[in-house]
Amino acid sequence: VFGLTVLNNSFENPVTNGWTDWLITDWNGSSSSDPSYGWWGVLNEQSAGLFTPYGSQWGALRTFNPPLPGPYFSQSIGTVADNTAYTVSFLTGVRTGWGYGNPVLTVSIWAQDTATMLDSYSIPRSSANENSTEAFAVDLNSGIGHGGEALAVRFSLTADNEWGQVLVDHVSVVPEAIIRPLDNPFS
Repeated sequence: VFGLTVLNNSFENPVTNGWTDWLITDWNGSSSSDPSYGWWGVLNEQSAGLFTPYGSQWGALRTFNPPLPGPYFSQSIGTVADNTAYTVSFLTGVRTGWGYGNPVLTVSIWAQDTATMLDSYSIPRSSANENSTEAFAVDLNSGIGHGGEALAVRFSLTADNEWGQVLVDHVSVVPEAIIRPLDNPFS
């Protein structure tokens, strides 16, 4: 099974000597017009203080004023296929000093035409995760009823108090049809 194309999946553009504000090439995100929702952008390894084996930059999300909704970035990656599991794989990390707000990273898939979240998975991060990375492969199901709509993958961040920051890198999405039994004509 072939994966869907995720452009700039390792967040190498735009190239930065530190970070970008509300800008990741090929990704869209929450509005910069209301910074109370937080910040998103590209963060290089030196600024992050955290190594990534997939280039030299991270996609980054930072909350500002929990419990307000946090920031997100997303990308359109194809078309929704009904009753399909999409395996979203990625590397995540937490910078030293940025886990104390108990940030929660959520990865989700969306039917863009109707702005409907199809499925999501949340990953709590904390001070215990600081200065470390962890790889994830999450299966998200499209369900039924949105086939043919534009499909997007989204990463969002919330925190329960103070600020939190989580890093994301090396995003891939692989669809896999869910096999279900055929209807029994004799029942």
